[in-house]
Amino acid sequence: MANYSSQTVAQLKELLKARGLTVNGVKADLIARLEESDKIDAELDEQEAQEEPAEAGQEVKKVEKVETVEAVKVVELPAQPVEPVAVQPVKPATTPIQPEEQAPPAAPALTLDQLKDAAVKSLEQKITRAQRFNSEEDVKSLETTLKRIQKFGVSPESAIARELGYKTEAQKKKEEHDWKKKEAERKTREYQQSRSKNNRLHGHRRQRERYTPYARERTN
Repeated sequence: MANYSSQTVAQLKELLKARGLTVNGVKADLIARLEESDKIDAELDEQEAQEEPAEAGQEVKKVEKVETVEAVKVVELPAQPVEPVAVQPVKPATTPIQPEEQAPPAAPALTLDQLKDAAVKSLEQKITRAQRFNSEEDVKSLETTLKRIQKFGVSPESAIARELGYKTEAQKKKEEHDWKKKEAERKTREYQQSRSKNNRLHGHRRQRERYTPYARERTN
């Protein structure tokens, strides 16, 4: 840990500003704040160092598995003669088939207890980041929110519930209603376009049948 006691108050404040920490207080407060920041940095670095070998081990296992599969020899059997089969030509469809639009997949439902656990975990991660980069005001605000959620739970209509993707039954029904409305409008639009095209072709056909004999008479 760095020896901050030999540095001036101005130097200590510059270090605090560089880390995004507050510069209020006497020299002893500034030193304590820097030492606490160093302690948190060391803990986070240790966690990251422990996570990296585990991820590397998983990648090695995947590579070994792929190499094992590739090493398996494939035995080829002699091909058997196949009788030729007459294939009837298929008349191509005149109208392209439009793929049916699928309903959006429903998000997995969360209970209020699961929502509470997810909110607590999210806030704890935010507090850790705030302690490392932000001011003490942000940390205090996040800690207050965390204590309130741990005691009273999470409101389904709260901002953090929306942030975590939680949806009430009313919100789910509204999304389903909006999707059905959009799908009905799309099908209506396609039907109207198809009908307009058919009417245009029918009118052109009648006009051609009406004037073609007259054109032939004049040619003759």
